[in-house]
Amino acid sequence: GYQLNRSMMACADLARIINSDQIQSKLREIRTSVRAHDKNHKNPLKNRALMQRLNPYSKTQLANAAKADAKRKADRLAKLKLKRSKTGRTEKAARAKRFAGLQEDLE
Repeated sequence: GYQLNRSMMACADLARIINSDQIQSKLREIRTSVRAHDKNHKNPLKNRALMQRLNPYSKTQLANAAKADAKRKADRLAKLKLKRSKTGRTEKAARAKRFAGLQEDLE
């Protein structure tokens, strides 16, 4: 027939065993003031102070990027100004005329 499993512990009063002096003397104290990690994670891509702490060169990188952006913008405006000027328009007309001549030769 079926046999019930025998209990492994002679005294099953677990609470009394855990709270006994012999067990409690071997346990470490409860940690109260130790913080495992920061409460909220900050994004270094949005938080510049945190990014500066993680990557000290980031401030220089940002400045270089801003400088390059300003230079690119100025160069683009100068190029557009040249294209829209009288010399730019005459150069474009000459290119168009040369291209039209080449197209006619193909036909």
